Amino acid sequence: MMRDEEEEEGVVIIIREYDPSRDRAGTEAVDRECDVGPTGGMSLHADLLGDPVARIRHSPDYLMLVAETTSGATGGRIIVGIIRGTVKSVATGKSCPGAPAVASVGYILGLRVAPSHRRMGLALRMVRRMEAWFERMGAEYAYMATDKSNEASLRLFTVRCGYSKFRTPSLLVHPALFATFVNMARGRAAAVAVEVAACDPLRRRIPHWRRLSCTEDLWCMKRLGRVGESDGWDWARSPPGLSIFVDPREV
Repeated sequence: MMRDEEEEEGVVIIIREYDPSRDRAGTEAVDRECDVGPTGGMSLHADLLGDPVARIRHSPDYLMLVAETTSGATGGRIIVGIIRGTVKSVATGKSCPGAPAVASVGYILGLRVAPSHRRMGLALRMVRRMEAWFERMGAEYAYMATDKSNEASLRLFTVRCGYSKFRTPSLLVHPALFATFVNMARGRAAAVAVEVAACDPLRRRIPHWRRLSCTEDLWCMKRLGRVGESDGWDWARSPPGLSIFVDPREV
């Protein structure tokens, strides 16, 4: 089991693997406490249906970590942070001659820190732990997605963790008002979402509601370790192509 400890003002903070038998309520509380959507208008939120690993469990390799406080005085334990990650192989789009066609990448998603424990370096610790797992799983790159207006997230990843701004795709959403005519809206689906590259020629042809869609999405990426340095090519710093890789399980 992955686990580390660090003491902060008499309180021990442990980062360890998620345990579904005892952590579900605590992780759901952190998800509810954190504001993950824009204010002042409509927004979409992922309903995990009581399963905190719902967005990652169908990936080939996945991991969820929790940050847990342990008070020396009372011995009480509270989950104050969570992070999810997956590792998979994706097409690079061959943005330059001789570039590899496929790369192994780690994806960081669902990073949350309770407001009471922010500005303590906890998010940075969790990201580094996840990146270490990515490397053990053979990932060559790590990437994350956020809104361009999320300054705290951008500072964490681009300034403190060494990520580069990689791509600016658009997440287009259309409500399933006429589900019988939309063959992708099955069961109780309320909306259909698609993520496309900013320069994709099909983008203007895709029906969507502007107030539900996000045209300010930003992906940041970095190369892990020293993988690929000998060939002089860094996908994280390559120019964008006409296509992007999107895993529908993680939209």
